[in-house]
Amino acid sequence: MLIHDSLVTGRQREDDMPEHEFLNDIERVKINLEAIFINPETSFQKAQENLLPSPESSKHLRIEDGVPISEYYEGYVDMALLGYKAGIWQDADGMLYVGADEIPDEIFSTWGLTEEKREDRGRTDVSFYLNEKGEALFKKLYKGFVVVISRNLEIAKGIAKAVNEGQIPRLASETFGHTTYEPTAMQSAGEIKPGLGGKEFLRPGKTINPDQATTTELVRLKDQFYLNMGYIKGQYIFLDALDDLRKDWAAKKKPRPVTSEDMDRLALKTEDKMKQKMDELRYIVKTVEDDLRHLPANVTTIMDMAGGAGDLGLALSVFLRAEGRSLNTKIVDPFTKSGRIDVFTDLIIDYLPFSEDLRAGTEHTYQTIQEAKITPDSIVVAKHPCGDLCDSIIENWIKSESPLLVIMTCCQEKAANKRARYGLPQEEWTQLCNDSGKTNSPNPAIRSAGVAAMSRLDLARVEHLKRFGFEASLTQNPAFPKGDIIVARRKTAQKK
Repeated sequence: MLIHDSLVTGRQREDDMPEHEFLNDIERVKINLEAIFINPETSFQKAQENLLPSPESSKHLRIEDGVPISEYYEGYVDMALLGYKAGIWQDADGMLYVGADEIPDEIFSTWGLTEEKREDRGRTDVSFYLNEKGEALFKKLYKGFVVVISRNLEIAKGIAKAVNEGQIPRLASETFGHTTYEPTAMQSAGEIKPGLGGKEFLRPGKTINPDQATTTELVRLKDQFYLNMGYIKGQYIFLDALDDLRKDWAAKKKPRPVTSEDMDRLALKTEDKMKQKMDELRYIVKTVEDDLRHLPANVTTIMDMAGGAGDLGLALSVFLRAEGRSLNTKIVDPFTKSGRIDVFTDLIIDYLPFSEDLRAGTEHTYQTIQEAKITPDSIVVAKHPCGDLCDSIIENWIKSESPLLVIMTCCQEKAANKRARYGLPQEEWTQLCNDSGKTNSPNPAIRSAGVAAMSRLDLARVEHLKRFGFEASLTQNPAFPKGDIIVARRKTAQKK
């Protein structure tokens, strides 16, 4: 316990580090170890407070099918102290990590998966495990650590269960067809009832028929989009979270049913989340509405990169349709097929203005950002692309003939270990990326440091675009500390 506490105390990041940072980080660990020898009793007491299961940590440790799952990396310690040999850490982006002392390769061969050695973040011998279609489901970084890159919760639970129980579970064949965990809300769409929880975001807006709408009503369609998008997404998020809450209470020593008060609190939390998401969409559309009204005549498509369910692409498409111009929406996301996000998008479209036109004009593409081909008749948009995806989108757009680029950036912690860009020294790039994650902090001073780091990175991106001759700007709003907007325009006469 003392050794583990020495490793985690003062740690600023949980992912891999470049060699020079790793060497510097050893000094932190040495200082922590020296403190143990100076005052072992105090150090042991501190380690207990930091590592032993607490009411706070137990809120983020749930048991599903006999497998412990935590939202905190330190949850692995709680799992071990509770007697589990393996468990799952699920980070804020939904990525799944299975940790154990050792995870036997026999599990994967029994499931009929193929091992393939690939280069990964500087290593050339990382084992990726592929299904019969050649799709990578997960990678094994160390003998006891697997990253489930397909975000398939059933696979992650299967691996952990095999270690915990000593028997390899049989999983349905479709589980390995790159089909990830389907949210409860998607499984039980029939449960959705208008007004569930009595919250505004759970009530659809008044329906307006676009074909019979007056000019005033067409303007109202833009607002109806946000009401209805928040309504349907709020329903699914609420039902999915409610199912998790029921499982949490069922797994406790003194289980109890979920009360109406529990549901009210959950509904309020979901309402706040959906309001933030819809406000972000409104903010993006408002920022670029003049650009949208003056798009070149040849533009026919909105490419929503790393788009997930396509919220931004759909918002822009509805805005333009209400303005009298129809553009198709192409959603590019590597997890579209694996997460059945395309099915979710189809369900969302049923509730939106211009639903029939949107359904006919919306396409999902199962591609990485690097593979996506940007055509001259497309504009490129992205909302919160994670890691270095923002930079990959910028690189691809520069090489294209697309007239407009719109990105709402995100904190860049996952890009810290990537190569530095825009002329920034590697050390500064790494520090800025790490600091950008502080935009989520409730502490104003820490959050301010995160905003400053994001500003530095985004200004570097804007200057990079300007060096290539594009008109580029950065728009910031204190209401959205993690919502800088980069807009780049290609001049009509400009050539590649």
